[in-house]
Amino acid sequence: MLLLDWYLQTDNFAEGELVFAKGTVFGHHRLRDDSRISTSVIQKIYILSDGSYVLQTKSGSCYNVGKDDIRLEKSDFTIKLMERFEILDGSHIEEKVKAETKKARERQEKRKEVLEELEETAKSNMDEDGLYLCISGMETLKAILKKGNAFREIAPHTHVSYSQDSILITDWDDGDVDFRYFPTGNMEPYHWSDGLDNLYIHNIDDKNFDFCGSDRKIECKSGEVTKISHSEYRGEGLFSPDAVNGKSVFTKMSECKDSNDRI
Repeated sequence: MLLLDWYLQTDNFAEGELVFAKGTVFGHHRLRDDSRISTSVIQKIYILSDGSYVLQTKSGSCYNVGKDDIRLEKSDFTIKLMERFEILDGSHIEEKVKAETKKARERQEKRKEVLEELEETAKSNMDEDGLYLCISGMETLKAILKKGNAFREIAPHTHVSYSQDSILITDWDDGDVDFRYFPTGNMEPYHWSDGLDNLYIHNIDDKNFDFCGSDRKIECKSGEVTKISHSEYRGEGLFSPDAVNGKSVFTKMSECKDSNDRI
């Protein structure tokens, strides 16, 4: 795994003062790329032939890090903490780590390019009014609404619930759009406002997922933009987690499952 904008810090435990890392991760098997994380306690540090390091944690995870990627204001403290460790030869793990890091960096660059060109991608794919969603790790990174010839960004929000977290893409000011879904291994919508004619789902992950709000299976393929008409939406269930339209906090999840479920 690749850890960027990283640094080391300490905390006190029963065993004494221990060191762990914080940073932005790419290539994690459970978390979406660009997630901010705290690692478990660091047990070993290896150095590779290119001068980068591998932080091996108590949980068994290995994070490839570079000195150039240390958060600037934490740099001196991080280097001092690294001096507590014996820096070990990492030649025996280098091939595997570098292969994983290469894939993670490629995903990072791809993600960066997609986000930089997002508005143009939306305009070139939206042949009708609707909502364009850029999806990674089942979270909406950006959303763009097309209404006539006008395009504007709608900020996504995460609604935290004790039953099930959900993603809300809601125009709180003008009320032009309100789309809500559960970010499981698939997209499970529970509210699609009447004024929203189409969804354009751009899956920038390397895995496919299903849109589970229709009576037919709609697969959102990796690297593609999938158009879904409002007429495909089978309607809302009995409950929702955020009381949309006055509904309860409890939710009835759809039965759509996928072998690639990442949760």
